[in-house]
Amino acid sequence: MQTITLLEIINKLPETIYWADKEGKIIGCNDLQARLFGLNSVEALEGKNIFDVAKLLGGLTLYQKKSGITT
Repeated sequence: MQTITLLEIINKLPETIYWADKEGKIIGCNDLQARLFGLNSVEALEGKNIFDVAKLLGGLTLYQKKSGITT
């Protein structure tokens, strides 16, 4: 029987997914999300602040919109 990890399942989803702490520091994401941010790996995104990444992309993130945070 093959064991599949949760991260392997998340990486196969056709949607972008990231998770961050309450300060907006990225804890993890799937490969598709990292590529959307223009990065070659998930590790390159981990530890970055989602608000700074969003500024580079020129927009607010869903996290900010839901939190009512504008920067």
